[in-house]
Amino acid sequence: MADVHLSRNLINQLVEDEVKPKKKTKKAKPKIPRQRQEPEMKVHRKPIPNDSETQKESPATGWPPQMPFFLPTPIPHPSSSPELEAIRSLLKESESVLEKLQRLEENMSKEV
Repeated sequence: MADVHLSRNLINQLVEDEVKPKKKTKKAKPKIPRQRQEPEMKVHRKPIPNDSETQKESPATGWPPQMPFFLPTPIPHPSSSPELEAIRSLLKESESVLEKLQRLEENMSKEV
């Protein structure tokens, strides 16, 4: 049978490793070489035609242009807050009372 001997240093290291939080190693990011920009005079670029010229020159290919799509405004969800519901019901009642008062005012002004 083989004997296993642990030194005090090894035991201390194991105990300290459990107490200390392990450090996360950073992954090395590969360096991307930057391309040197050549002087403007040496670069010969082909002019890019605008969209109106390309549509006139070539027949339409691919998907036809679509009109913008507008979604209807969302219907307000009934709130779970009883305070908000009480405020909304009070607001509706006050609006109806206001309408009644406006009608009465119109009738009184017609009589006078």
